[in-house]
Amino acid sequence: LGEREIDLFILPLAIRPGTILEVGDVFSFSGQVGPPLASNIELTITGPANFLRTISGNANKVGYFYDPDQDFILEAPGKYHVTVSVQHTGMTSAGPVVTPYPTGSILSPTKDGFDIYVVEEDSTLMQTTHSSANTITGIGTVPFSIKLPDGLNGSIHYTIAMPGFLLDNGTLITSGNSATVNYDPVHLAKTFQNIDLQGRVGSGTLADTVWVSLLLEQRGHDGLTSYYARQFTLQGPDLFTTHPANGALSENIPRSLTYGNTNNPFGCPGNSTITFHDDFENGASAWVLEPSASWDVVELSDGNHVLNGRGRVQALLRDNLQMPGEYWRVRVRSDKGQVHFNVKVPESNRYAFKFDTAYSELQLYQPMFPGRQVDATYLAHPDGIWHDIEFTLIDTNIRISVNGVLETVFIDPQPVSIGSVWLEVIDGDAYFDNVLVCNPL
Repeated sequence: LGEREIDLFILPLAIRPGTILEVGDVFSFSGQVGPPLASNIELTITGPANFLRTISGNANKVGYFYDPDQDFILEAPGKYHVTVSVQHTGMTSAGPVVTPYPTGSILSPTKDGFDIYVVEEDSTLMQTTHSSANTITGIGTVPFSIKLPDGLNGSIHYTIAMPGFLLDNGTLITSGNSATVNYDPVHLAKTFQNIDLQGRVGSGTLADTVWVSLLLEQRGHDGLTSYYARQFTLQGPDLFTTHPANGALSENIPRSLTYGNTNNPFGCPGNSTITFHDDFENGASAWVLEPSASWDVVELSDGNHVLNGRGRVQALLRDNLQMPGEYWRVRVRSDKGQVHFNVKVPESNRYAFKFDTAYSELQLYQPMFPGRQVDATYLAHPDGIWHDIEFTLIDTNIRISVNGVLETVFIDPQPVSIGSVWLEVIDGDAYFDNVLVCNPL
């Protein structure tokens, strides 16, 4: 890779380059060794206030590594660096290896690790000049622009990555009221030959999935350091910021069919209105819970109320409420088992997004084709932490993102126009919060 010889490598599957977490979230590392060998894994995690933690162990016989006993809680905001090394000293299909033993790290031409970013739970979203969805034309440098709070100087830590590869990371010193981090695919393609510069069917546009994570570290007038974060996702030529352009929550838009507190953490895009919202602060009266004994509205330690389902259970909107909508969102925390987020119900004509710790898939249910898989992605969704799921259906285009990372793209030539919401837990224990449906004005 570049001028670096790769004998062995590991693909991070849970915590990945540029992951953005909140204080109180779980640091959970898993990875896949390539080639798939039972190799030795060593991690060193450093961070603010001289933080130091290590994780070590052996991958299984197919090269997969995860040890939940070595997970830990992140207790301070800031930039954390994860140094990763993998070494194989045992058997291969060609016999035992000999010294010098093959070693490696993540797939990067120069780096042996990556950064993750942690902010306070109530941290303000980093502001940007981009709208929530944009289209990039041509093949060239893509600027990611942000606004700086209060015009104070600070440092911007950035990570540019794509599935499997750390493309670039570093730090910029800011000045003025704005800053820009650039993604230059033409330059990077000289090292990463897997970057596609031909575009979709030779159309001369961007074609890869790339995410850009930013952490702004800024010292205020009071001498205290604040942290702001944002992640951008490029899916081919489509740029998604996943939030309104100004970083606010769009609380001034018209609302209808809302349950409980309307201060939801998502908000709708600025050109749309809330069709339905429930944060379970006033119970679960909007839902038919089956079986009812396996569902409860519970209060978390922070005072937030969420819907908890245990076993093999389902929650359907009462009266099978049918709604138009282009944006369907939910927060999910699974402690075990599989979770299904069904939209555009009824059962015979719906989309089912299914995910667990190792993968996600989109299934299309139609009267003649029940449960047909149309897309699948092998990305980790660790148990025990909250995941933000967004399902969008605009014209015939379906896009599904988890935590701001686009996982599914599908074109349905005959999309379902209206529908409802159906939550499922399959042999597990899961929590749901902030179910939101948005429709254009």
